[in-house]
Amino acid sequence: MILKKGSPLSQLKDRSEVVKAYLAGLIDGEGTIAIHKDKASLTLLISVGMSDFSPVWYFADTYNLTVYMIGRENDKLLSGKARKPLVRSVAYGEQARQIITDLLPYLLAKREQASLALTFPIGKMGRDTPQELKDKREGIRLAILK
Repeated sequence: MILKKGSPLSQLKDRSEVVKAYLAGLIDGEGTIAIHKDKASLTLLISVGMSDFSPVWYFADTYNLTVYMIGRENDKLLSGKARKPLVRSVAYGEQARQIITDLLPYLLAKREQASLALTFPIGKMGRDTPQELKDKREGIRLAILK
């Protein structure tokens, strides 16, 4: 379920140093920097997801991203209680690259992943994509997973 619809990154709000440091801490603790792989492509992504709504909304609002809620009603804790829904926001491709660049100076736990992610060639892959480029993209994806 979409809770908030994002818009282009060009309409960014003010991002002070304190805000960037806070958001980097959020990514360090509850975020993901990765290369998403599906059948035919690899895509750079940065996301944050947790059951607490406010920090995810703040991240999404700062970077004009969409906020999703993922229900987990059927996922029970040991106590038998249902888990809270997961709230998540994701950026892909060039938008992810811009966010990672913005937050890199403040990242600690995910600094190496972020640095590797920034070397990932953005763009569509197809039949005409040189094998060398495909191999480079896959190598970066695997390095980030370590």
